[in-house]
Parts: sequence; structure tokens; C-alpha cells
Amino acid sequence: MTILADHVRLSVLRVLCDLHIATTAEICQHCHCSDPTVRRHLEALETLGLVREWPGQRDGLTPGRPAKRFVLDAEAADRVCALFHLLSVPLSPTLAPEKAPPEVR
Repeated sequence: MTILADHVRLSVLRVLCDLHIATTAEICQHCHCSDPTVRRHLEALETLGLVREWPGQRDGLTPGRPAKRFVLDAEAADRVCALFHLLSVPLSPTLAPEKAPPEVR
């Protein structure tokens, strides 16, 4: 899957797992990427159905257009967040199975 091959998309998904809902600016801050880069990857993740856009709401105090917010798709959220949880748990070293001595004929 090309989603898993791109570190920016993985970072965006991880941020949305951690924050649950975020603006582009918040995602940029956590991913350490530029706004155009994050927007391009958000569009790709929306196309794939993993991310949904929520229109911003006016608070009555802030001038200008309210920022759009992004959230993981409800169906994908549990699986994506479970994947990141599994990736964050260190693997325990396992002992190699003992090899049986070669048979003597």
C-alpha cells in the first residue's frame, strides 16, 4: 500500500489518532511539514476514505474564515489507531528454537 510507504501520510494519520480532530496548522506543527505538503497528503487520504473534513465553525470572536478540521473516518479510526499502538509496543526478543543435533546413520 502506498499509504504506508509515505512517512508524511503516516505522520498525518498518527496525529489524527492522537488528537482525534485537528486543523491543517495543528497537523503541520506535529508533522514538521509545510502547509502545502500536509494539504496534498490530506487530500490523498480523503480520496482513499481514511480522513474526513469537517467545516470550521465561527466562534463569533475570530475574524475571517474558520479553519477546516480533519478527523479519521469512523470505520478506519479503530484499525488505524490499533496499528499505531502495535507499532509503538517494543518487540520482545525471542530465543531461537534449539536445533536438534544431526542424525547419525
